[in-house]
Amino acid sequence: MYRFLVVAACVVVCLPLPASAQPAQSDAVDLAFLAEGRPYLLRIQVKVEGKSVASIRNDYLKKWFDHFDRNGDGKLDAKEIEHAPTGPAMLQFMRPDSFFGKPPGKQVMRLADFVKDASAGVGFADFVRYYDKQGVAALQVSSDPAGAYYQEVDDALFKLLDRNGDGKISKQELDDAFDVLMKLDTNDDEYVSAQEIVPGISIPFGPGAPMKPGAAPPARTNTAFYTITGDADAGLATALLARYDADKNGKLSRAESGLPKDVFDLLDADKNGDLDAAELAHWHRRPADFNGTVHLDKSSRVELAPDKLLVKAITQVDGNPVISLASARVQILGENAVRTVVPGRANQFVSAFRQADTKKRGYLELKDVQMDRQLQFLAQVFPIVDRDGDGKITEKELQAFADLQAGGADGFASLSIAESGRNLFKLLDANGDGRLSPRELKNAWTRLSHLDANKDGSIDRSELVRQFQLTVRHGPTKGFDLRKPGMDTASPRSVVSPKTPLWFRKMDRNGDGDVSPREFLGTREEFNRIDTDGDGLISPAEAEQYDRKIRTEK
Repeated sequence: MYRFLVVAACVVVCLPLPASAQPAQSDAVDLAFLAEGRPYLLRIQVKVEGKSVASIRNDYLKKWFDHFDRNGDGKLDAKEIEHAPTGPAMLQFMRPDSFFGKPPGKQVMRLADFVKDASAGVGFADFVRYYDKQGVAALQVSSDPAGAYYQEVDDALFKLLDRNGDGKISKQELDDAFDVLMKLDTNDDEYVSAQEIVPGISIPFGPGAPMKPGAAPPARTNTAFYTITGDADAGLATALLARYDADKNGKLSRAESGLPKDVFDLLDADKNGDLDAAELAHWHRRPADFNGTVHLDKSSRVELAPDKLLVKAITQVDGNPVISLASARVQILGENAVRTVVPGRANQFVSAFRQADTKKRGYLELKDVQMDRQLQFLAQVFPIVDRDGDGKITEKELQAFADLQAGGADGFASLSIAESGRNLFKLLDANGDGRLSPRELKNAWTRLSHLDANKDGSIDRSELVRQFQLTVRHGPTKGFDLRKPGMDTASPRSVVSPKTPLWFRKMDRNGDGDVSPREFLGTREEFNRIDTDGDGLISPAEAEQYDRKIRTEK
């Protein structure tokens, strides 16, 4: 039903909108955050050392344009354009690891791919426009695969703690968390890991799945964010209807949309009191609910300007803005601009070139490249490297191509969206090492009691908000890897002061900063004398207090 409505919406003439209600520019990205109750529009712009990321991307594309403009006349003719990379190939060239990766498929490009009027040739603006449409964005969005992982862990953890199955975790149930969860400690290290809570869970890793504008979020990643296209977005209408159309009539009332009256009225072009698919396809053509500017420089500061009705939703955590809504918490971070290209990679190809040039001719022909396994990558990009088109590639041409491709990692910025579920595990994991220690479990209610919004002495699922982190950095994302969560248990880090008694540090075998009865080498009576608060653990403070007492008695 939704698919039919959206297709029908695509034939409707674009609705007139005021000049102030325009979508994001090329150096920004529009995101629909599909929160509980209503959607929010986030518009994020990125600057690298004060320069817009769009201009940085265009500077990089200009180097490609100049590479193909062999006669230097400022436009590309049919012969010059035929070996330009396709959109997917350009995205591959812009990744630092792709130099040694699988080469892009061979495809002859035509003037018609870039311009309607082939007689004028392809200007730089046409060149940029083509890659814009192909998704070679200045700010590339991806979704880390952590959301499904954290949700699975949180679901299992909540079920384990909610022993009476009433859908809530009471104070008593949290007080019993240590006894309940420590039974899962299969490796006997006095920690409970996510893998012990959900045995055999698939641990995500990788660079994250690209979130293409106008497309549904990747499978098994977060489904709360949608990357919007610059014009009418039929996929956005589908996503909004699927999320908020409670009565399934193919349109949203103001109550269903959750939007403020002024925003709803702006979008309701026919003034019938509902937003249909055609109107929802233009949902983003308006002032954003949150305008963010990420400055990637030495400070990597993030500026976030909310709509006047949402000012109270912004808080600062460690100098970074956080959007705190009733059902979600979204943190936006900027990472320092760092060159991502690994020095010397291009030199490896030059070295391989010299070894392949056994006749010392100073050039290689296509047949030479095809015969040398180290240069197989160059077989399909041979026409691009061979800038003068003489059927040969020289060391100079190879070096120029290597420099061109290697600079791609600096030619864009990336926005990575990571979800950590409703965060029950991470809320209990006070030190963030990816494991739950005895101390963390014994203090469970103390750490979570502030979430008891209705003060009924219990925490239900609705009181655990979803956690998201949006990270912007220059170049590709760092990737995502939970295969080795937490610290290395083979050599645990010290979490106590060197001034703590030596006997305590030696007994604390798992390095969690406490000595448990099982770790303590003395008698139970001695343990109880030292454990003055009776919580079943000897803390560093109790150890120091006991040592002072012993020295005084002597």
